[in-house]
Amino acid sequence: MEFVVRAALVSRNPALNASRDDESLFYACGLSTQKSPKTIDMRSAIAIARRLIPEINDEEASALAALVEFRNTEFHDDSTKFDPTILTARIPDCQVLVLKLLAFSNDPATAILSKDDSAQFEAVKAAKSGDRKKRVRSLIDSCKDRFFHLTAEQQEAKRKAVTPNFVSAVTTGGAHIRVEKCPACATAGLLGGRPISSSDPMLKDNDIVVEVRVIPEIFECKACDLTIKGLDELLAAGFPHEFTSFDSQDIIEHFGLDPMDYIDPEEVAREYHESAYEYNDE
Repeated sequence: MEFVVRAALVSRNPALNASRDDESLFYACGLSTQKSPKTIDMRSAIAIARRLIPEINDEEASALAALVEFRNTEFHDDSTKFDPTILTARIPDCQVLVLKLLAFSNDPATAILSKDDSAQFEAVKAAKSGDRKKRVRSLIDSCKDRFFHLTAEQQEAKRKAVTPNFVSAVTTGGAHIRVEKCPACATAGLLGGRPISSSDPMLKDNDIVVEVRVIPEIFECKACDLTIKGLDELLAAGFPHEFTSFDSQDIIEHFGLDPMDYIDPEEVAREYHESAYEYNDE
């Protein structure tokens, strides 16, 4: 994030990224210096970026500042004190900010992002462009009110009837599903989405798996009948902008094995006939 911000400043003029001392300004102007030049601090860099790019909103600037603070905390005391939940919630705004900074620099998203990441960033930007918070909040409140008007016994019966017996799964159609707490009734619901990229195969618990990154598309809770569709509304409801899932790989296909290379048909036939003969003999 820091490199992208500073690159945006330098794309307009290198002096914008220089510390406000003579040696640093000389260096930015291509002149020789007597001391090592320095750059401006990130807080000042963010302020200048916002002045150059009015489209950067308060949420995006705040998200970037939070990441910088998180980084500084790790650097200075070698510990992570930042709430990872808050950090994850800030990432979508940072993704949108990256695209705005790259657009200002006249660089395509693929200049620093992979094709898959670029597509995901664009999807998040499109989802964040519309404010769905009011509508989604109303939908959640409606389902919450209906559910908690039931008796305690009815609520518990509904929860038991729909509690999934898995943590995550992959459907036959290729959709990835994982269990998420319902924002209306706190029952275990299902968050589903489509894969956007996957890791190289790895060994996990004596199985060959790939870690798949998934963009959420729908959340359903069978207990209170809450259904939220689309990344824009899911983000407005507080769901993550992506999640990961593990998908098992067929060992034979992964290694390109031909089982017949390890089987002697004559031996199989001989053992079959011997066992059949012994059975008939008995």
